[in-house]
Amino acid sequence: GGFAAQAFATLPRRVTGRTLTTAFTKFAVVGHGAGGDRPGVSFGEDVCGAGGLTDGFAADAFSIEAQSHLSHFAPHFIDCGSAAAACTGTGTGLVQQLAFLGALLGPNKSIAGDLLPVMMHGEGFQLGTRLGDALALLVAPGAIWEAERVLFVVAGDLSRGLRPAEARHCDARAVEVLQSRGAPQIAEYFGALRDGRVAEGCRGPDALPEGYSTLLTASRVAQRTQLTSRRAAVEHRLDGVTRGYTWMLFWADTRSVWERLYP
Repeated sequence: GGFAAQAFATLPRRVTGRTLTTAFTKFAVVGHGAGGDRPGVSFGEDVCGAGGLTDGFAADAFSIEAQSHLSHFAPHFIDCGSAAAACTGTGTGLVQQLAFLGALLGPNKSIAGDLLPVMMHGEGFQLGTRLGDALALLVAPGAIWEAERVLFVVAGDLSRGLRPAEARHCDARAVEVLQSRGAPQIAEYFGALRDGRVAEGCRGPDALPEGYSTLLTASRVAQRTQLTSRRAAVEHRLDGVTRGYTWMLFWADTRSVWERLYP
């Protein structure tokens, strides 16, 4: 968590009253959970319940705009009410992201009503790309969050079962690929690992990020919305095997030079 905390701490902030808080006004957070027979996404109250955290207008617009603009290329939206088994698990990544965002907001500001939580259930290059396209519509011209300062936060699992030195190398390469290449090139890189081939000095499915779909989503959103400011954190945990984790943040800092110098 320390690396992720550092990433969040570098984000743009401003002073409200006498307290320091984030400069962002809306938050889209994406986690990854177990999938059912058909990979898809759940969002809004299906993820966080009816406790008031979700921006209900954004949640409604999210699915409507995706299906209207993307048609057959929209991600598969899961109705958790009628397919509860397909919505199992909230994912530790999402829970941790919300905790970091709470700290970022400070003691006098709540995330309630400003959040769009999204859970991806299952994996797939197509699903990851399509979810990225759908999220990008939130800030398109005339869209519900066009005038907002939006922070997109995505969590995903990286390698699993590699030797520690190999895990550090391959996970760093994966994050670099995600931040510097387009969706087709990322899919090609991950596809090589999935098929057991060598890519960037790494080989096989163990080097393939377990949450590669959500990471592809993050890269797609950044590409579609021209979010040039980026932070990524990578950490490894030893729990019988070495596991890699990452948090990736993408945003555009639209503050004036004066605001940046004197938040």
